[in-house]
Amino acid sequence: MIAIQDTLDVISGKWRIPIIVCLTMRPELSFTELKEELVYISAKVLSAELRFMEENNLVSREVKKTTTLTVKYSLTAYGRTLERLLFSLMDWGLTHRVQITGKQALEVSNEDYINALRANLPPVVPGIV
Repeated sequence: MIAIQDTLDVISGKWRIPIIVCLTMRPELSFTELKEELVYISAKVLSAELRFMEENNLVSREVKKTTTLTVKYSLTAYGRTLERLLFSLMDWGLTHRVQITGKQALEVSNEDYINALRANLPPVVPGIV
């Protein structure tokens, strides 16, 4: 039970999974790019979440010396181990929607689901109202 609680402590919250999904789809993003992807997140919250994820070795932060200082974020190898968990959660969620509604869902692509996660909206499953 402790291992499950440890996992939930690391990935819980409104923004951590969407941040991981963004960094899965685009392996390296600046703070501004992440902020643009996660439309409703404030800069203060994004900064705090990235700091937490960096402290937990999920995200790496690299300062690049360009004309202006640029900071890029990416998933660490350890952070990428969460991808399998996220796709398992996605599969369970799709099955759960069918179970609860009693309707067979049409195929939903991972990209559609990830885009919905990125937008922080519940994914729309065709065939289920």
